[in-house]
Amino acid sequence: MSIATETAFLNLAVPARVEPVPFLYFPASRQHILGILEGRTYPQLPDVGPVATIVDIGANVGAASVMFATRHPGAAVHAFEPGPGPLELLRQNAAHFPSINVHSFGLGIEDTEQRLYRSSWDPMSAPVLPSAENTGLFDVIPVRRTRAALGSTGITSIDVLKIDTEGCEVPILCELEALLPSVKCVYLEFHSDRDRLRLDERLAGTHVLAHVAVRHPHRGDVCYVHRETVYARRHALLAIEHGR
Repeated sequence: MSIATETAFLNLAVPARVEPVPFLYFPASRQHILGILEGRTYPQLPDVGPVATIVDIGANVGAASVMFATRHPGAAVHAFEPGPGPLELLRQNAAHFPSINVHSFGLGIEDTEQRLYRSSWDPMSAPVLPSAENTGLFDVIPVRRTRAALGSTGITSIDVLKIDTEGCEVPILCELEALLPSVKCVYLEFHSDRDRLRLDERLAGTHVLAHVAVRHPHRGDVCYVHRETVYARRHALLAIEHGR
């Protein structure tokens, strides 16, 4: 089943470009889109070092990919999105940014096909897992095992990682264990308090929590920074000085 949803656009002011760039989105997602494009959902952290490779898993219509491409103009951005409706808009939005590489499949723990259920309220929320927000409508999407898929695209290290996959963040993060030591910033959405705790546990050895925004119980956005970045080490020294 394909998605037929009304779309809208806004004009983005992009540094070093005279004309604004059009960005297509679903009107029901406007506030979410603005939060991402304006850098509030995924805040920029200082002093994390150079960024060459960005991976956006669950790219949807491309708000985060476009924001990252603008924030780090010298980096390659890899956007993974399997949903046919968002994917169509992602391709059009990414066309204005040569650094964004679009991959039309989802990432998971195995090569398979899954049902991607449409949300009853927001086209940006389309889970493969059971949810009270799901409708009975769905699209069948291709999913590839994360480690193999990244290897086949030539991704051997990641500097900035973003995962928003409607409840599948933890298993995908586990698949990326070998690459995590190189990731400077990790942006994740959590969909249950249990998953939030599991994300903390999975990243505790290499990263420290740098930002969190809880929208309501069981839903929010978190950002982790690598412990060896200048930013994290500077704040670690401050924490020791003040006896925290």
